[in-house]
Amino acid sequence: MAVFPCSWVPHRYPGPQRSIYVSWVVEHLVQTTKLRLCPRHFNDAVKLVRSRLSDMDENSQMSNTCDECGEDRTCAVFAKIFDVNAEPTQSAADFCAQHAEELLDQLHVANGSRLETVSAL
Repeated sequence: MAVFPCSWVPHRYPGPQRSIYVSWVVEHLVQTTKLRLCPRHFNDAVKLVRSRLSDMDENSQMSNTCDECGEDRTCAVFAKIFDVNAEPTQSAADFCAQHAEELLDQLHVANGSRLETVSAL
């Protein structure tokens, strides 16, 4: 059985890999971080994503305001959740800078594996 490091806090865990890819878009820049999580922290992260972001489907629309406070939107946050033996799910929300930073801190993205930054131009 493989042993992985958890991105939430630095500890190892055995078992299947569960991941969440968190992306945020500011103006024309897209940054994505992969979070590899133990079962406990994966559940904590999924609860947080479900409480702050909305499920995406073909009818999802972007907003010009923060989904939490109504201020102007400066950032969109996306989460793609990969659970064991389940289809990936996607969620998204629009935030002001303060609420985006708060959510990204709560999701511990600084501890994840940063993927390439992309310009959306």
